[in-house]
Amino acid sequence: MDDDHVQKVLAVIRQNCRLSLHDVAEEEGICKRSCHQILTDKLKMRRVAAKSVPLLLRDTLLIREFLMKHEAIVVTQPPYIPDLVPAYFFLFPKLKPSLKGRRFQAVE
Repeated sequence: MDDDHVQKVLAVIRQNCRLSLHDVAEEEGICKRSCHQILTDKLKMRRVAAKSVPLLLRDTLLIREFLMKHEAIVVTQPPYIPDLVPAYFFLFPKLKPSLKGRRFQAVE
């Protein structure tokens, strides 16, 4: 997987982002595994399904290129950490007996 293949795959995706992974690999004459690695590892595209390349990936790639071109600082979003989320789940079992059988007229 050299830069030439990466640029060709990128050009194919930009031309038609609805192509399947198989179609992109076939058009460039490379195996599907190599095409998938180019899309995920080299081009940093995520959620590339075997069925099709989503439309949003094109826009994400354009934004990433714009930010790199203008040397903007990108702050990565922290991963989801359950410890930082308030844990109100322990309240639900205590509320259920008191609400059992009641019917409410409105959502409020």
